[in-house]
Amino acid sequence: MIKPLVSIITLTYNHERFIRTCIESVLHQSYGRFEHIIIDDGSTDTTEQIVRSFHDSRIRYVRLPHEGLATMGKRYNEALRMARGELIAILEGDDFWPYDKLAKQAPLFENSSVVFSWGKVRQVDHNDQEIDSVPLFSLDTSLWRNEPIGAVLQKLLFFNPIRSPSVMLRTSTLRNIGGFIQPPSLPLVDYPTWLHFALQGTFATTNEVVGFYRIHPVQVTSNQGGNIEEMVALYALSFLSTVSSVIRAQFELSGEAVSKNYERRKVSRFCTEGRRLLLRQEWRAARARYAHALRYGDFLTRLKGALGITASLLHFDMEFLAKILHRPRLR
Repeated sequence: MIKPLVSIITLTYNHERFIRTCIESVLHQSYGRFEHIIIDDGSTDTTEQIVRSFHDSRIRYVRLPHEGLATMGKRYNEALRMARGELIAILEGDDFWPYDKLAKQAPLFENSSVVFSWGKVRQVDHNDQEIDSVPLFSLDTSLWRNEPIGAVLQKLLFFNPIRSPSVMLRTSTLRNIGGFIQPPSLPLVDYPTWLHFALQGTFATTNEVVGFYRIHPVQVTSNQGGNIEEMVALYALSFLSTVSSVIRAQFELSGEAVSKNYERRKVSRFCTEGRRLLLRQEWRAARARYAHALRYGDFLTRLKGALGITASLLHFDMEFLAKILHRPRLR
């Protein structure tokens, strides 16, 4: 039986520090039937020179004029039009893979009902130091496998645990939904695309690490976390309004629940902002954020607020507590 061709899509912009690791992790895959499509959004550093230093016919490099985050969906879909594979895997220019990622996930699509596969990732910092593996919960449940179709929306409408370097998609399904989806209001394509896949077929999951997801200061999600959360919540509500009444009733999906969840997350965001300010030793500003959490949060958030205020008064950060609780650290 001929193994399916996997088209790997990499978007990159000024990733000179990370792109070599990204490409090498692809070329070292134990599953060799792939093509690697790299779309460069007009990098101004040495990204292009690094990519061109690899002489492998499976790499297809396209450099385009810089257009920025607002055209991510357009760039992904340009790569999709070039793709010849039956499967699509996503690997952004600052992320990388374990050597057996493709070998673990490609066979999962032998089941014709599977349209989407995902698994755990290991988060690393800009120096490749491991932070933790996420998500922390087991993915071996019917809900995360989207059985029956639409079931995963019970969680996915409220938070997105699916990191893109862990994802593999059936190409025909992706094209059927119109390609990668980026609403005008969002500087990302992953979450809207995952939501649409939830209505197309079942998901195949693995509890093994199938990607390395990099967290570093210049990421969009690092710099615009609160704003993105608000935009994501608005998109989730918009998407839910397009879901059939049958699916909404079957899984008890409601816009009110989505809105309440966002309000809780918004208050929790004060704690995250406070942690970042503590790290920068901006004690007064951090104290103001934690005061909001103490005033408006639930019991756990108020507890975090009280601890944060104490930390701001005594001039220490909260990262030791994150380490003890095995939560992601900010440094």
